[in-house]
Amino acid sequence: MGVSEKFRIVHVLECFSAGSMEVLRILANSQISEGYFVTILHGGAGLSSRSVTENFHKGIKFRQIGSWRKRRVFSVIGAAIQIRNEITRRSPDIIHLHSSLAGAAGRIAVVGLDIPIVYTPHGISFLRKDVSSLVINTFVNFERGLNFLRPSTYVACSKSEEVLIRSKIANILLVQIDNGICSSYRLARKHEQPWHSGVKGFVAIGRISPQKSYSDLVALKKATGVKITLVGDGPPDQRRYLENNGIFVTGWVNHSDIPSYLLDNQVLIQSSLWEGMPMAVIEAMSLGVPIIARACAGNIDLVENGVNGFLYSDVSELIECVEGIKFDGFDMSSMSLQAYKTYASRHTDLLMASRYLELYKSLLVDSSHGL
Repeated sequence: MGVSEKFRIVHVLECFSAGSMEVLRILANSQISEGYFVTILHGGAGLSSRSVTENFHKGIKFRQIGSWRKRRVFSVIGAAIQIRNEITRRSPDIIHLHSSLAGAAGRIAVVGLDIPIVYTPHGISFLRKDVSSLVINTFVNFERGLNFLRPSTYVACSKSEEVLIRSKIANILLVQIDNGICSSYRLARKHEQPWHSGVKGFVAIGRISPQKSYSDLVALKKATGVKITLVGDGPPDQRRYLENNGIFVTGWVNHSDIPSYLLDNQVLIQSSLWEGMPMAVIEAMSLGVPIIARACAGNIDLVENGVNGFLYSDVSELIECVEGIKFDGFDMSSMSLQAYKTYASRHTDLLMASRYLELYKSLLVDSSHGL
């Protein structure tokens, strides 16, 4: 098949949630709008009565292949069998696996099939900081084994992730493609407006989990008394803990409502212990909203300290930074402009979608040459 033809793409995703779903939505909608044939195989997790599929192009085909929420070996093998059956039936030209469970089941499913595989971990498992070194070594060996079993082209979503993967897995096919978001976000803010003196509040976005380290928000609230809003949700006991300590938790909101929370609060706090490349930071930058972010993988690839936001290493630095913003100690108007420029130059949906399509085409050329 010539790469000028409109080829068939199958995406595989376990769970319709978090940043991986947003990347998939942008890619799939762009691809089908350009005339490619797109199917999404998914585990069903994250779907609600208001199905997230409503945000996808009507021409995209969806197929549920079983739930992986228990994350057991047998459920992954069962998913791999179903993926294999769907691939045999649909004969795709490219298979794109999103996140670790889809990466595992998908690569098992295609053993022996001569189809180019793209695997985007969206934050590879051994980036984690909440598990022991023994568990991290298990993750690394698991990835090595899967890559040996069925080589694929890894896509790192940040330079930090790329460096880490290369350091752990030898003889790997790996490219780095920055995450991007829909450029329509930029229309929600007039960037020529100067920063208004006196910040209105601070906002964090994401699920309540150990990765997000929202204890930083509690410490910040106690030390400064500033208004802090968390757009997200999680286990009821953890949500109550945050609310009892003065954090306003919205629960899950429509994705289209996120810009209003960012603009109403003026500064995003990104407190994660690790990230691939956080979509919330890119969304904030697209609106000219400066960031205060922990200096971890993913965040350091987006935030330039003192230019488009701030990086902090511990809670004392976070508190110091927020106090400086409260009392107009920084040029936030300049940071707002630089945040938007970072987005516009590197992180639009058009840039991300075009780079992935170029990757697909290059793999198809290599495949047609028998490489």
